[in-house]
Amino acid sequence: MAAPSDPPAPAGEAGFVRFVGYRGPGQGRIGFFTLAQAALDGHWLPPTQHAELAELIDWFAHHMLDPAAIIGHPALLAQSWFRTDTPACVDRCRHVALLLSLTGCEIAELVTDRPGHVIYEDGLQVVAVPYAATPR
Repeated sequence: MAAPSDPPAPAGEAGFVRFVGYRGPGQGRIGFFTLAQAALDGHWLPPTQHAELAELIDWFAHHMLDPAAIIGHPALLAQSWFRTDTPACVDRCRHVALLLSLTGCEIAELVTDRPGHVIYEDGLQVVAVPYAATPR
């Protein structure tokens, strides 16, 4: 399936940020939350930082719906983006990224005003099928 063509950016629209994880050099991308859960399950961090990461992931579990559970199979083609106008959420993501970086993981922070064709959204995030020029 080809990526939808890029429409013009809406005026005044909030930006979006996405976090992409890599376990190590030469290894492929891993979902940000999948990587965080692997770090928790594998006890990759010292106890204090492990507890911090667990608390952060617990916050997301209580404040966000998992879009994959709602939209099902199309999630395989879609990307989740956090709204940049939700600093409490984005700051927590950056803290998770910092903790994961201490384990040797690489985390890329991607930013866009056009995440793609939105198929799900709530107050913290959108899930979108990316346009051809959407950062990946």
